[in-house]
Amino acid sequence: MVRRWWPALAEGGKWLSASLSPPNLSISVNPVGLAPGDYTGAVTFVSTTAYSPPIPVGLTVYKAPAPSLSVNPTSLVFDSSCSYCDQTLTLTTGDIALDFSVSVSTVDGYDWLDAYLPQSAQTTAGVTPAQPLL
Repeated sequence: MVRRWWPALAEGGKWLSASLSPPNLSISVNPVGLAPGDYTGAVTFVSTTAYSPPIPVGLTVYKAPAPSLSVNPTSLVFDSSCSYCDQTLTLTTGDIALDFSVSVSTVDGYDWLDAYLPQSAQTTAGVTPAQPLL
């Protein structure tokens, strides 16, 4: 006798679903609308050919917080009396490390402004603030 098992129920809320297209089982997670954090659920299997107790298979899903990038201060003012005065911006990526690049532009379109991102900032993004010099 061949026993067939079917996912009878996906428990955990609307974010969890299961479907079977023999011989493949597909378990899907839809994170839309979920706040960051841990979510637990289960897929329960029930035999269609013989009496057997249901078999629940538990699972845990973690939804990470959305990435963020902030800059402080949000603007800089340069005085023409100081031709080589560096100013520093602090970039913070929150709890998640993000890849980012730094570029500059000026209202007058000239190339008098340059940015330097220290090598150390490339390894500390997301942990400590990165500080490009302008």
